[in-house]
Amino acid sequence: MQIERLAEQSGGFGCYLLMAHEWADPEATRRSYDLFARYVMPRFQNSSTRLQASERWSAAIQAPLDAAQAQALKEWTEKHAAEKAAKAAVAVV
Repeated sequence: MQIERLAEQSGGFGCYLLMAHEWADPEATRRSYDLFARYVMPRFQNSSTRLQASERWSAAIQAPLDAAQAQALKEWTEKHAAEKAAKAAVAVV
């Protein structure tokens, strides 16, 4: 990324200025600023570190949690079916 190269070359800097012109479509300019604020600034402000760690952790445990949930749903579905069959059998007698 260009900003990383600039930081490495300069030894770091405290401010990055964006130059604006009114030549571009205003909506496209706002979109550009929004993307910069969401994805670029947090990376250099170190405010996304915990979020990225959480995302990695969530991705790592998703499959086991999905499997556990599927197993629990299967067990409760079978238990419900058994209880329903038992009640039906008692009602017939």
